[in-house]
Amino acid sequence: MSQASPLITFCNWFSQLVVMNLCWMLMVVLGAGVFGVIPATSTLLLMLRRYMNKDNKTGFIDFFGEWRKELVVSNIVGLPVVLIMFSLGWYLNWALGSDIELLQLLSLAILPLLAFLLMLLSASILQGSIYRASAKQRFSLALSLLRSHPGLPFTLLLVSALCVLVGLLSPIVFLLFGLTPAALLVMAWYIHKFPDLKKSK
Repeated sequence: MSQASPLITFCNWFSQLVVMNLCWMLMVVLGAGVFGVIPATSTLLLMLRRYMNKDNKTGFIDFFGEWRKELVVSNIVGLPVVLIMFSLGWYLNWALGSDIELLQLLSLAILPLLAFLLMLLSASILQGSIYRASAKQRFSLALSLLRSHPGLPFTLLLVSALCVLVGLLSPIVFLLFGLTPAALLVMAWYIHKFPDLKKSK
């Protein structure tokens, strides 16, 4: 059977998605969850881009090495955003439970800010998988991506939410795939929008 066979190609992709998802989950655990999920997601996107560019540096050792490089800078960028979102979300929940109708109405103004912060976090993760930049530069890159292609971070959020929903219904499926379908879809779209990424590692 030829290596170019669609069945062989499908099996290679299928197995690679499972391996990368298991690596992602392990990196999340190694980062104690809170500190591991952002760099693990950024590294997952990087590994998928490498695999799509036919780069063989996509094994566990390579995943772990790139995750270590991302661990500090990704958290410097992402955790303050998460903390602000958590604080605003807590205040929103408190205000909506209040007996003061005016306070409930005014608290709804927080929703657009929460949506923006969520998009900013998603964009920073995307850009972190492409550019090895400082925390300050990543904020600038994330804002630039939001201005030019807001659909990219939105798609990452949307498909990730669907993957989590599937995971709640079927933990086995989440164990095998988790966020890899979302990462694959967004990275394929990213490369389509920016063809030069096909040439880069």
